[in-house]
Amino acid sequence: TDYRYKGERIPHGDNAPVVPLVPHRVTQVLDGTTYTVAVYVTYLNDDETTGALRVTAITSWTGGTRATLVRQVEVQTIVDALGCESGSTHPFAAPCQPFLYATASTAPGGVTISASAIDPAPALGGAPFDRAVLSLPNQSSNLQSEQSSASQSRVTTSGIGYRSASTDNDTMLGLQTAFASADSDPSQVRQDYDEESAANPGPEASPDIVGTNGTATLKLTTGHVNDSAHAQATSFATATRCPNELSSPTYLTDNQSCATGTTSQVATTTAALTLAGLGTANVAVLSAGATGTNGSAHAKRTLNTNGSASCPAPDGCVRAAIRRSIGFVGLGGLPTGLVGPLGFDYLVKIQGINTTATAEAGVGNAPATVTRAGTISYWNGTAYVAVDASASASAPLPIPTVSLTDPLTSTTITISASTGATASLATGGWDAPACASPCAAAAAHANSPVIGDITYRVVVAGRTVVNLNLHVDLGTLTASTTYTAI
Repeated sequence: TDYRYKGERIPHGDNAPVVPLVPHRVTQVLDGTTYTVAVYVTYLNDDETTGALRVTAITSWTGGTRATLVRQVEVQTIVDALGCESGSTHPFAAPCQPFLYATASTAPGGVTISASAIDPAPALGGAPFDRAVLSLPNQSSNLQSEQSSASQSRVTTSGIGYRSASTDNDTMLGLQTAFASADSDPSQVRQDYDEESAANPGPEASPDIVGTNGTATLKLTTGHVNDSAHAQATSFATATRCPNELSSPTYLTDNQSCATGTTSQVATTTAALTLAGLGTANVAVLSAGATGTNGSAHAKRTLNTNGSASCPAPDGCVRAAIRRSIGFVGLGGLPTGLVGPLGFDYLVKIQGINTTATAEAGVGNAPATVTRAGTISYWNGTAYVAVDASASASAPLPIPTVSLTDPLTSTTITISASTGATASLATGGWDAPACASPCAAAAAHANSPVIGDITYRVVVAGRTVVNLNLHVDLGTLTASTTYTAI
């Protein structure tokens, strides 16, 4: 059954009594006069889809010089039953404004080293070793804007983490973090501009993980002390507060909210395996290379008042942009004392990868984009095969297994990126779906240029002394935006 008041339906259901809604009519005596108060909540204009409700309150009473005359007062207000998109950016008792949100991030990524499931042998000759992670720098920025704006940026330097099999705690080297936040809400104590840099802890001792049989030692090193990581957040972009995501940034000056986090890795992070009688093999290397390893995460509100079709007032749009350059990643090197194939240095090499993902939502938004360039090279048994990293679709890498034996030490080293006939390493794809203006939600994603696993096994005189799995995921880049009109 529908109940109506003045032609508008009244929302109803199997609800517990809550005065003054249920019952909607109550009486109250004040100074000897009895007042009757009736409250009616109806769908505004009889439309239940908008979330807008009309609240009507009527107070009636009799008395005064004409005791039989019924007097009444009626008041109305309109409320939004759905509420505004964000309470944190709606500090004033006033109608909702357009809500815009943006986030740009590089997920933590790198190379994780642990025991391979292919062989039941321990990872490192019985050493109490669970796993190690070689991490690239990462960064994220986000903002939300309605009546007020709030913006944040977080950055983390490169580093390593490792865990012994006998403990539940990770030991960290590097991985220093900085966080900046700004807020234009006048009721908050947060400032409208914040700028922070990751602390430099100084040199830290790198661990040596020694196998109990004495034939293999895994040494983890990181050059994080030379990294830089900088976070900025502002409610009002000016000539010094709001760099965009470019490697040579432009500072934006339109007084809109903004957040940017930048990182740069200068030195090299390495997992080096030393084998008795054969020297040292770089199992995994993450370095700045010739092009540098750096990145930037940028989130920005844009509101043009100059008549431009791009993000025009009053709603405008919001933009997220994430950029990363990877200098060099080498996976699966051979020890210096073992003669390998001519020209071989790593099973897989990732070089000069430059990726940018952008997304905009709102009115007059630009389309989402992903651009990626660089080279992935793998050893095919006789030479390196170069794969263009720009392709949007993921594809398996058909990498033959490398297996070499040193007769003097009776040592066989096997490096594989496949399980049987199935490739366990692939290129990572990307996507940037179209979203026409006014765009409610836009996103762009770029996966790690290479994703998957490499096994690294060392067998001495028939006994497995090294049984490692290298899981490669350098982190997904995401630019995501949303817009809700009023």
